[in-house]
Amino acid sequence: MVDDSGSMAAEQSRLATAFGDFIAALSTSAVANDFQIGVTTTAVDLPVCEAYDGTGACTTFSLRTRYDDGTPYAAGALVAAAGRPAILRAGSPTLVDDFIANVQVGTLGPSKEQGFRAMQQALDGRNAGFLRSGARLAVVLVSDEDDCSDSATAPGVVYPRFQDSCHSDALQARLPPVQVYVDALRGPLGGEVRTVKLGILAGLDAATGQPVQPSCNRDGYPGYRYRLLADAFGADAVVADVCQPDFAATLSAIAASLDPGQTVPLAGEPADWRLLQVGVTRADGTRAACSVGLPGTGASEAQVIYQAPQAGSPPRITFQGACLLHAGDSIQIRVVCAG
Repeated sequence: MVDDSGSMAAEQSRLATAFGDFIAALSTSAVANDFQIGVTTTAVDLPVCEAYDGTGACTTFSLRTRYDDGTPYAAGALVAAAGRPAILRAGSPTLVDDFIANVQVGTLGPSKEQGFRAMQQALDGRNAGFLRSGARLAVVLVSDEDDCSDSATAPGVVYPRFQDSCHSDALQARLPPVQVYVDALRGPLGGEVRTVKLGILAGLDAATGQPVQPSCNRDGYPGYRYRLLADAFGADAVVADVCQPDFAATLSAIAASLDPGQTVPLAGEPADWRLLQVGVTRADGTRAACSVGLPGTGASEAQVIYQAPQAGSPPRITFQGACLLHAGDSIQIRVVCAG
């Protein structure tokens, strides 16, 4: 999710420049990452006040949902540059070039940056084919303003004409609480509860990770709501200063957080876990047979641990002991038919 408001050109360029390192990091984990990437923007809608009463309170507002050229705001839809795919897949020979084109979403978006709401919309099923069975989810949010996600039916923060807003505790208190979006990420997405990792580049201090006025946009706002989202996910969130001169290290840290380690989801649930046969072929061609056990079984007794599906998540296997995976290994999984 990339902020497409007026101050974001430099940040979009730095994101595009560092993307190659991100892909390189994803490609070096022991369990090869079969990933898809999509880009959306903070553009959802913009309520603009048209009339005020004697106390200065807005009495009438219009709701803008389109750019000046008539193109609809993304509202969570994945966006793509002309001639580029909206869903970018691992292994594509044009992956990096496609991302560089797609992530430069322009700077003509509304000044009401609704990052959380755009994120939630992007994951509600409108982007067919993006959420896949068994896949984990990584959400990277990039903005030099704080989140101002609002209600779809009765916005709490209406913007004065030609002015920015959402820059006070009192105004942000009118927004849906951050917990709404935490719950959405932790609940079923595409029919499954998913492992979620966050990367947040916002108005956050480079040293402490705490909200701070963005140095690259003095009209921006500290990332208070972004910090709350990160806090809810703890070690599963990587936070960074959106104004840093080079995004490479941050994107590499996000990629490292996505490394599944030794755990692999299964496409389906076996009738009995004891029917699983698992093998590993090493990069040098040697093969190892891996016995299967349940959680708590020692590495000398079972080199693969089977975890049954939980809360909508698919079943998983985790490698240990003599069957620990290394770069270049391949995995063979069979289900032995009984009877």
